[in-house]
Amino acid sequence: MKNNMHLILFMIVNMFFSCQKDSSTTTSTSTSTPTLTAPVANFTYSGADVAPDTVAFTNSSTNASNYSWDFGDNGISNDVSPTHIFSSGGAYSVKLIATGSGGTNSITKLVNIKTPLGFKIISVKIIAIPLTKTNGASWDVSPSSGPDVTFTIEKVPLNDQYNHPFYIQDVVASSLPLNFILVNSSGAPKPCSLPIDNNLFALKIYDYDPPAGSVSASVELIASLSFVPKNYITGSGSNAYPTILKLSYGGAIAELTVEYF
Repeated sequence: MKNNMHLILFMIVNMFFSCQKDSSTTTSTSTSTPTLTAPVANFTYSGADVAPDTVAFTNSSTNASNYSWDFGDNGISNDVSPTHIFSSGGAYSVKLIATGSGGTNSITKLVNIKTPLGFKIISVKIIAIPLTKTNGASWDVSPSSGPDVTFTIEKVPLNDQYNHPFYIQDVVASSLPLNFILVNSSGAPKPCSLPIDNNLFALKIYDYDPPAGSVSASVELIASLSFVPKNYITGSGSNAYPTILKLSYGGAIAELTVEYF
């Protein structure tokens, strides 16, 4: 009987410690790796027209934080939504690479820029002119002063394309440069449109003396600066289709500001 009591006591103690061991055992849990979402590259653009042309790109990519643009004309950018100047006409494959934690994705779209057929002369800047005649005499004899300057644009020979309706009086060295906006007789803007071809044109700068009393108006040619539009449109890249055409001859210097169409 005594031995049986010892056995029962032993079993109770053993069960107690077994329960304690089981209750202290920690259950291990597994950690899952989050799924990364792959980026999707996309963009839209606006402003594609006639060269030289500034095009605005709007980035609509998702799940990306870094961007790489290739505009197809050796131009690149890492901006989110860049703008880019296409200097000459053509079809450009614009590629956007979007990169995020989930990888990389790209998209390419074709941007068409038109080659201009002509330009509009918006303004004329006369930088230098002879302030006296070749014999040293004043352009305005009575009273002796600098010339009263105006200009025309003509297709050579003798085919006026534009006559400026106003003049700047008594021009001296300190008056230069002279800035003219092409306008009509009411002062409203009136650009002069010319084709981009091999025809010869001229900017003719005059001394205009308005009528005074019984003396009628007089017009004397100060300088004639000829140009062939196509000769100024021969560059490539950043030199194609310049918006400033520079003319010079015989001591006269002028610049034409143009827009293309």
